[in-house]
Amino acid sequence: MPSDVPNLPEHVPALPLEARAAPPPDDPVAAQLRGFGPLGLLAILVIVLTSVVKPLGGLLVLLWAWRSHTPWRDIGYVRPRSWLGSLAVGIVFGCAFKLLMKAIVMPLLGAPEINSAYHYVIGNRAALPDWCSR
Repeated sequence: MPSDVPNLPEHVPALPLEARAAPPPDDPVAAQLRGFGPLGLLAILVIVLTSVVKPLGGLLVLLWAWRSHTPWRDIGYVRPRSWLGSLAVGIVFGCAFKLLMKAIVMPLLGAPEINSAYHYVIGNRAALPDWCSR
């Protein structure tokens, strides 16, 4: 039986589209949380204001997704098509981002060329054991 979900193995049955995406129709609070009405805007405001405390903001997003019956796929939790491809793209993007920041952005912001906090390690082999044990 071929599956309509490409990431599932053949032995795992896929749910029909109606069963995967349909929130319960009798839950008006979930519908208000998903919309841009007063309750939805209040939820957005609370999540944005508490995003300063990283774990709390993330937990509130997960609580919102659960209470509003929002599928995981709609907030970005999907299995990548290729783990190796995703890893390769991440490494290339990370290296390019680091190069862009070091070569263009940091000089524009006036950052020093030398990292003074660890500059004493250069040419000082006696400092390496202390530096590596941190």
